[in-house]
Amino acid sequence: EMLRSLVGSEMCIRDSYELDVETAKKIKKLINRKISIKVIMGTWCSDSRDNVPGFFKLMDYLKFSDRRVELIGLDVDKKNPNEDELKYDIINIPTFIFYKNGEEINRIVELTIESIEKDVLKILDGSGYENAYYGF
Repeated sequence: EMLRSLVGSEMCIRDSYELDVETAKKIKKLINRKISIKVIMGTWCSDSRDNVPGFFKLMDYLKFSDRRVELIGLDVDKKNPNEDELKYDIINIPTFIFYKNGEEINRIVELTIESIEKDVLKILDGSGYENAYYGF
């Protein structure tokens, strides 16, 4: 329960988040050990507080290994001492970067297009997901 220790005060959001189980079941068929995810967020950021708890509720449902999810925090200037904002080309947060065999395949940036579940499904099924900043 990675989220519980990192964003304790937001647990009520995670617990009250209504998971789209139908879509989550479709994701479960596609997600595997070849997939890893970086979550770049800020505890001060309202979009992070809105989207990250639901993402972790989905990961819990999928029983996706915590070792395959890396959580990276940025300050209010969207920076950190490791310069992750530059390393991962962060425009806005939260950003969920999806990797397959270590290669980036897509990312959700700041806002979901449909929902966290439907966006993740579109990324994993290869049906042409474009994030909110695609083409900028």
